Amino acid sequence: MEQIGEQVQQVLVQTIEEALVQEINEHLGFERYERTGTAKPAHQHRSGSWSRSLRTLWGESEIRVPKLRKGNGERTWQVLERYERNFGPWLDLQLHLYRLGLSQYDLQEILHLGFGQVLSPKAVQHLTDVAEKEMERFRQAPLDDTPPVVIVDGVNIKVLLPTNTYSTNQRGQRRQMKRREEQVILAALGVWPDGRYQVICFEMVEKETKASWKKFFRSLLDKGLDTSLLQLVASDGRPGLHTAIRSVFPKTVKHQRCIFHKLKNLGDNLTYKNLVLNPDLSRREARKQAKTARAWAILHDAAYIYSGRDTETIRKRVTDFRRKWAPVEPKAVRCFLKDFNLTLNYLRVPFPHKQMIGTTNLLERFFREFRNRSDEIGRFASQAQAETLFYLILQREKAKHAVV
Repeated sequence: MEQIGEQVQQVLVQTIEEALVQEINEHLGFERYERTGTAKPAHQHRSGSWSRSLRTLWGESEIRVPKLRKGNGERTWQVLERYERNFGPWLDLQLHLYRLGLSQYDLQEILHLGFGQVLSPKAVQHLTDVAEKEMERFRQAPLDDTPPVVIVDGVNIKVLLPTNTYSTNQRGQRRQMKRREEQVILAALGVWPDGRYQVICFEMVEKETKASWKKFFRSLLDKGLDTSLLQLVASDGRPGLHTAIRSVFPKTVKHQRCIFHKLKNLGDNLTYKNLVLNPDLSRREARKQAKTARAWAILHDAAYIYSGRDTETIRKRVTDFRRKWAPVEPKAVRCFLKDFNLTLNYLRVPFPHKQMIGTTNLLERFFREFRNRSDEIGRFASQAQAETLFYLILQREKAKHAVV
């Protein structure tokens, strides 16, 4: 295996060096030692080469990069970017490991197997620096395909933010103090009629408020979202979110309240009064059993309402539901029926996959992947680190969906 690795590495180095020579030939318009018949300025003269270390999947190698007598800093390289030390698949592999849950210290151990030495945290940080640039390109890229349905939600994270105070360590180094604060990443996931779905925009804010949602929706419009093609915006019941949607988007865009969150709020508001207890059990066990039975029964009936395929059938079931459960759980029923019509808007838009747009579950699944990774980190060292990881997981989920 070592011999095979050495041979592959030699071939790779030769291929890269040959590609660099061909690139500079195309830049100049003539090959080495070729006579053009005219005097050439300094920026069209070759001037040997310099050595650069390059990390690949098969280890670290030295390659020869051709250079010009003048103007090397001004021209743009295609095969290798300026100062690039990580070649293609090697960098992709490390970013994939980072997405899967390895910390930067874990990456140091993995990279030690490939290079025989422990890279510094700063060198490992270069991996995420590259991904951060990709993230910024994604966020600034215009939206050229407006989805008819957009699902929006927010996920809470912990971030270390700089303060105006400084401390001095034992070495006399002055460092800025940071404090841990709760932040929210707002995200919008587009859903298309052919079954495609992906996150089209995200932004970090201090709190999930009406004002922050308005600003986020306006950034979607600035990104190129065509409101004439948008039919539905699905969300949970966060206070102020409905007002933000109505104030930014035209009246033709319907607001869908998440059915799952509606059922969850119903269960959270149960009071469990006047329970019928089993006399054969202890009071504690009997009450536990009775509460479980009531919760199951009322949630089962509420879910049955949404199994209807048209609004007329659903309204008849709502009447029966109110008649049966309002005397037993008045508070929970009032909460359930408040803004109930907003949970039926997904039936009022021409969309082939109704089950995909009645809830925010598609976005919640993505948030679950992000939470699993962020919980291992605990708290992010900066806002950029949190947003970069969010972007990397976004790309991973996009790739998984494409494969399926």
